[in-house]
Amino acid sequence: MPPLPGPLRLIPSFPFVGRARELATLRELLPRGDDDGTRVALIGGEAGAGKSRLVRELAHEAASEGRSSSTAPATPSYGLRTHPW
Repeated sequence: MPPLPGPLRLIPSFPFVGRARELATLRELLPRGDDDGTRVALIGGEAGAGKSRLVRELAHEAASEGRSSSTAPATPSYGLRTHPW
């Protein structure tokens, strides 16, 4: 399994529930091979809604299949903001 960065390494002690549809959608975005391109997903929501856990679950799945993943926080404390293009 490829090493996961920072907080993605955490393994929660409780089961992942309530986000099966969102996780399935993100799984569809994972490249299927080296020549399948790169995808970007923006995940937003209220604090405590499960965004970090959703990303962590996807990253663990991708790593267990030998795929790589990357994350970038977009919070005011990091000085990043999202804008429509």
